[in-house]
Amino acid sequence: MLTLLSYSMSKGLSVLRDLNEIKARICSTKDDLFWLDMTSPDKEEISVLTDCFHFHPLTIEDCLYRLQRPKIEEYEGYYFIVLHALSGDIKKEPMEFNVYMSHNYLVTFHWKPLSCVDNLIEHFIKNPAVFQKGVDFLLYSISDTLVDEYFPLLDDLDERLSIIEDSIFGRPEKNLPSRIFDIKQEILRIRKILSAQREVFNMVLRHDFPYIRSESRLFLMDVYDHLLRLFDTVDLYSERVSGALESYLTIVSNLTNEIMKVLTIFTAIMMPLTLIAGIYGMNFKYMPELNWRWGYPFTLLLMGLTAIGLIWFFKRKRWL
Repeated sequence: MLTLLSYSMSKGLSVLRDLNEIKARICSTKDDLFWLDMTSPDKEEISVLTDCFHFHPLTIEDCLYRLQRPKIEEYEGYYFIVLHALSGDIKKEPMEFNVYMSHNYLVTFHWKPLSCVDNLIEHFIKNPAVFQKGVDFLLYSISDTLVDEYFPLLDDLDERLSIIEDSIFGRPEKNLPSRIFDIKQEILRIRKILSAQREVFNMVLRHDFPYIRSESRLFLMDVYDHLLRLFDTVDLYSERVSGALESYLTIVSNLTNEIMKVLTIFTAIMMPLTLIAGIYGMNFKYMPELNWRWGYPFTLLLMGLTAIGLIWFFKRKRWL
């Protein structure tokens, strides 16, 4: 699906979604400022990239064969930028979001619908004056919208981490390690994405790009600050995950030690009782106690006193 927002000072904003009308507008208009969004385009719609814009085949190949690392490349007359967007599920692979940028147009290419981009299109339709701020401001608006999508997902991670931390010091569940490792994998995936995108915006801010004005750099710096904050938050969550796993292993180890302690004490109590029973179970012909009237009660009493004595000794040593 294609959506073209074309703006001129004289005609205002036009919204086109028909392929032929879009091609005619792009090829015939030189002065309009426009944004073309391409969502899950078919083969005929993809031809716009070559027929109307004549983009380099390598950039089109990057759009078609995903997943590319976030980057920014300069070509003659335009920039090609690759960003990563989250599709609402942190467990899935991120979605590649490609951007072509020149002095008067912005082309975005992605394979799945993004609600944040759809909302931004509706916002621009209702507020066409935004186009007067230039293509570089449109780039900021789109980038800021994509980056802000990470915050709710990190809030969800924070809530899940808090639940895990609470359950560790309560009654740890058997599947707790797998839940911890799942979150750890998600954090590593997000960290990898943010790290690459941070480098892209760092490059934009540090180098002189003709199509990005100084006043728009301030807005892009805000996006960069958001990425830094997200990156720091992810690092903090990574430390929390490591701490949660370490705490879980410590608690499980302590519980195991307690169980082994009880079993060891039980064994220590039973050993002398087994010895007594073994002595009187020997198959000798002459054992005076075997014919003694009180031999059986005496043996039971001896076993009981031995067990009580051992328990008293263990408690005195504070082993119980």
